[in-house]
Amino acid sequence: MAKFKKHLVVFILFVFVPICFFTCSHKQSIDIKETEAEIWELQLTGEIVGNLKLSLTRIKIKNDIYTITGKISGRLKDRRAGTGTAEYELEGKIEKSVFNGNFSGSSKMEVGSSPTSGTIQGMVFESQGSGKDSVLHALGSSHGYYIMKKIHSN
Repeated sequence: MAKFKKHLVVFILFVFVPICFFTCSHKQSIDIKETEAEIWELQLTGEIVGNLKLSLTRIKIKNDIYTITGKISGRLKDRRAGTGTAEYELEGKIEKSVFNGNFSGSSKMEVGSSPTSGTIQGMVFESQGSGKDSVLHALGSSHGYYIMKKIHSN
C-alpha cells in the first residue's frame, strides 16, 4: 500500500504540478477583443466581375493588428465559367491598414460547381478598401481587382 501511495504522489507531481504552474504563471499578454460583425460590399473587376457581400468579424490582437474571419457570398461572372454564385469562408489578418486573407468554398457556375480557393490582398480603411484577388477553381485561375465599401456595422 505504501508503494501505491508513493506512485500516486509521484504521478500527481509529474502531471498536475506542471499544469498548475503553466496555467497560473503564464498569463496572456496580448489584448484580445472581438468586434461585432461588419457588412461590406465587394465589387470585383478583371477576369471575375460581380458584387459580393462580405460579413467580417475582427479580433483585435494588439494596436492595429486584427485576425479576421468572415463569409463571402453573392453572384459573379467568370470569363470562362460563365455566371453563377459563390459561397466562401474567409480567414486572414489586418495589420495597420494592410488586408490579407485566404478564402475557400464553392462556386456554382454555368459550367458546373467547383471547389474554389484564393487570396485577397490590399488596403482597408474605416469604410472602404481596395486591392487584388486571385482565385483557383476547376478551370484554372482567375485574377482581378476589388473595391470594398462598408455597408453596416452591428
